[in-house]
Parts: sequence; C-alpha cells; structure tokens
Amino acid sequence: MVGAIALGGTLFVANSALAGDLKYGEGVDAFEVGEDGKLTGDSEKNSLKKLDKIPGEDAWDLSLWASLDSGRAEGPLYIEFWQRVSGQDAIVHRHEIPDYDGSRYVLENILLEGNIGFNKDRTYTVKVLQVNSRGKDVVLAKGSLELINTGRQPEEEPEEEGDDEGEEEVDSAAQDALDSLAGPDEVMKDQSAESEAPPPAEPSKKGCAVDPEAGFSGLAILMLAGLAFGRRRED
Repeated sequence: MVGAIALGGTLFVANSALAGDLKYGEGVDAFEVGEDGKLTGDSEKNSLKKLDKIPGEDAWDLSLWASLDSGRAEGPLYIEFWQRVSGQDAIVHRHEIPDYDGSRYVLENILLEGNIGFNKDRTYTVKVLQVNSRGKDVVLAKGSLELINTGRQPEEEPEEEGDDEGEEEVDSAAQDALDSLAGPDEVMKDQSAESEAPPPAEPSKKGCAVDPEAGFSGLAILMLAGLAFGRRRED
C-alpha cells in the first residue's frame, strides 16, 4: 500500500513537471525569447491573466507563449479557445499553426475578434493540442484567459503644424522660378512700349502725294515729268 502511494506520488510529480505552460501578453512585442525559445527574464513580467480590449476596436491582441508537454511531433498544431455555455463546454475558435516543427516552445500572435464569438468579461479555456494518427486530440498545454474591456480610448494623433505654410512657401518658390524663366520685366517693357507707341499715320489725300506702298518713288515721278516736257518741246 505504501509503495503504491509512493509510486503514485512519484508519477504525479513527474506529470506535473512535464505539464505544459501557457503565458499571455498583449501585442506582438509582449514577449521576447532567446535562441532556445525560452522567455527572457524581462518578458516574463509582461505575462497577464486578463487581456484588455484594443482601444476603438472589437478585438483583443493576444500573444501566446507555450511550453509544450511531451508527445508533440512535427505537423499541424492547434490552439483552441473554449467557453462554458449552459453547463456545456463549447469551442469558440481554433487557430492553426500548419508548419509546426515539433519544438517545445511556441510563440504566436492571435487576434481574438468579437465577430467570431469573443466577448468581454468572459473566461476562456485555452488548449494547445495536436491530433494523433488515430484522430484523438493530444493536449500539450492548457490554461485560462479572461477578456476585459476597461474602456481605453485610442490615442489622438498630434496635428502636424506648418503643412499649409510649407505648401504656400513651395508654391511661392515655384512661381518665382517660373517668373524668372519667363522674364516678367521684359514682358512688362514690351507691353508698356506697345501701349505707349502712337498709332500708324494714315497717308494724306491732298495734292499729288503718292502712297509709298503703291510702288512709285519720288525719283520715278520726276523722270516721268521730264520725259513729258521733252516731248512737248519737240512738238
């Protein structure tokens, strides 16, 4: 009898030592692990039992670190969330890690969204498991997590000052460059000269003046007059 009790106690201690362990944190940066996958000393301080809602969203940002029990193997690994409803345990969500390599330590970020069944002020049983060749679930770690909502509000982003002034300065500089290329002073001179120049003089209709644009010059007129005078004297 004593031997049986001692053996039972030994087995209980052994099983407790091999039992998986789960730790919960908020956000992808909650935990840091070493090369062996173990949590660093500082990261362990970020472990919590109650996870607060993301400000302004209907979801909880969970980082789950697991130290898995023996019996694990390469292949799909599942993280299940259960709750008790009307005295019955019901699964709420199953998260799959398809490329699990069989290592003892696992770090995974999971978004627990309200539209898939998660709610505030509820406690969920969390199971990390695999399915063996006979289709039986092999639970490698187990724990519980409570989801809460403390009413945190999103942080307001500071307004960036000086944007409008900067745009005005850029526009002004661009306009100055364009004005320099276009030569605004020369353009104004040309426009001023055109506005101040007198209108072209119209040819006078008095006397025998001939419009120079008609093709006759003064010298041609004198030559014609001399030729006519010579003919009169011959007559």
